[in-house]
Amino acid sequence: MASSTMASAPTPSFLPVPIKLLTFDLDDTIWSTSPTITAANVACQSFVDSELGDSSKPIWEIMKSLFKSSPTDYYKVRDDDETSGLKREPVYLTKLRSDAITKLHASSLTSSPPSSSSSSPSPSPPPPESVEFASKAFKVWTDTRHTSIESHLASDVVETLTRLRQKYPDLLIGGITNGNGSPLSVKSLSGLFDFNISAEDVGYGKPFQDIYLQAHTIAMSLNPNVPSEIGPWWVHVGDDMIKDIVASKGLEIRTIYTTEFKENDGRDEAVGIHVTESLKPNSRTTSKPETESDYLVQKIQSDFVDAHIASFNELPDVFETLGGGGASP
Repeated sequence: MASSTMASAPTPSFLPVPIKLLTFDLDDTIWSTSPTITAANVACQSFVDSELGDSSKPIWEIMKSLFKSSPTDYYKVRDDDETSGLKREPVYLTKLRSDAITKLHASSLTSSPPSSSSSSPSPSPPPPESVEFASKAFKVWTDTRHTSIESHLASDVVETLTRLRQKYPDLLIGGITNGNGSPLSVKSLSGLFDFNISAEDVGYGKPFQDIYLQAHTIAMSLNPNVPSEIGPWWVHVGDDMIKDIVASKGLEIRTIYTTEFKENDGRDEAVGIHVTESLKPNSRTTSKPETESDYLVQKIQSDFVDAHIASFNELPDVFETLGGGGASP
């Protein structure tokens, strides 16, 4: 985890305006993703094994074979997208995991283990008891996922959001995620978020604009003072340079790039470069780049990043600067 350093205050090219909406990516922004997913997977597999026997196949193995045999059952093809990979987002992991567990249970009823090499959805509806079993198993997964989040939050998340809530009572706070975790299901966070929207809810995930547009619609329904046109009164915080930062900036949403959970020596997989301490986006770095990679970081920072935080508890100071000292309508 990156060490906490003083936040870099932005020097915006526009006048600060009151912020009415603050949204967050969730995975590796609000919490560390890997340990929470691992805990959920272990708990779910243990539940299945305890009910079906340790000889049952791993859930992930059945998920993999189901997706391989019928991928379009688990993602929505977007006709107007020609970018490799993006047309497959989001993968409907909730359905995929539930289908895999249903298949495991149905196979146990017939004593015929599912094949991991040529699995395909059954042409006939699965037994009702298998569907019910899958529902119970998935609840174990999602309950464990959200419980484990409490132990893997970013630095002082609860204290920071509580502070913002108290200082800016009219501010809307929401989550925008390509995953299936929700702060509304996390005990310590549930009262700090007004809404959460996922890629599975919308059918398209970040970086597509659809999910941001839907978040805007929700915000307008919650507060009549939210403008009908998206603009710099909205700030989005995220760890992915493309899906969070570039996508938001394309809608004229202001951006805060967070690197608290960056791994692999600061490598940002979204842009394929290493974000070192000297190159982390800050307040419009103007020093001459020494390498092509340096130039790319500085160019991205200049065009898309309004502020950078290396630790979540730096957010209030940056927020104060971006919001011009107030978030009231």
